[in-house]
Amino acid sequence: MPTQKKCPECTQWTSWNHQLTDKCEHCGELLDKRTINDIEYFEKQQKLNDENSFYTPKPGDNLIVLAVRKAAWVANVIYMAFVSFMLWLFTTLAA
Repeated sequence: MPTQKKCPECTQWTSWNHQLTDKCEHCGELLDKRTINDIEYFEKQQKLNDENSFYTPKPGDNLIVLAVRKAAWVANVIYMAFVSFMLWLFTTLAA
């Protein structure tokens, strides 16, 4: 069921079906341009984070580098599990 939304460009009220591709009936601009820009920005940031992550294997890494990356990831998981357990223990004992 369509509702109405005010167009950010022409400030006229237009019907809106809660889709990212909905356009204004008056000027033809996208009604949710900001959300689309936000999604594109977060996808770009996620791609950059994945490319720059130490734990992600890169093409051309030799076996030693892959082993170091895997060992570092395992050590990180163990450390985070230990810290989480200690936080749980301290909060449980405090109550």
